[in-house]
Amino acid sequence: MNSPTYYNKKIAEHYAEYRPALHVDILAYFFRDFAAFTKGLDVGCGVGHSSIALSNFCVEVEAIDSSTEMLSHTIAQEEIQYQHCEVPSMPFEDRTFDVVTLGGVLPYIKSQELLDEIIRVSKRRSRILVYDFRIDMTDVYQKLGLRVDPDQYQFDTNFARLNTEPYSIQNELNDEVLIRVNSEDLIHLLHSSNVSGAAIDHHFASEEALRRQVSESISQTIELNVRRYAALYGYQ
Repeated sequence: MNSPTYYNKKIAEHYAEYRPALHVDILAYFFRDFAAFTKGLDVGCGVGHSSIALSNFCVEVEAIDSSTEMLSHTIAQEEIQYQHCEVPSMPFEDRTFDVVTLGGVLPYIKSQELLDEIIRVSKRRSRILVYDFRIDMTDVYQKLGLRVDPDQYQFDTNFARLNTEPYSIQNELNDEVLIRVNSEDLIHLLHSSNVSGAAIDHHFASEEALRRQVSESISQTIELNVRRYAALYGYQ
């Protein structure tokens, strides 16, 4: 997992300040009718938004990430244990977890080695959930005069073309939702990726200039379109 390449100190700080509350809704789509899992694993936990979401469906959660910057901003919760880990190797015994989630991380780390390791640490009859979302910021960029390089990030990545046996896709989610974001949280979103961050640095002389342009060009709240994707793998 090469997270430090994508998530530096600045991005980690903005992630910690705001991420849209989309994780728990996606998990609820698949797990709302399930009894609570005993032990869950969150791979690529970042600052912990996905781990906190998973904790709603588990008694306890192990959360791993390779970025020490992201982990330094995690929010402590009694049922979540965060730790630094360079996947694909994982410091867990065989058949430990009832559920494994990968939220917004698989495009960076997809490999057969990773999948094999996830299967190794998963109990029989466990479930593996891959999920992600893309927020359409096109209108925001236009209003702010930002020229942002096209983002090649494939948010709808799953384990296709890998050997998933003995697992297979049991259910998928592929839809669009709207979220409302206030101006302060919008600034955090703008700073939460390398491509938009680079455009901001190029276009604005200072953070104050960015804030002034957001205040002048965008309402106090803005509605953004979000594409969501998730694939639930179950034991065959």
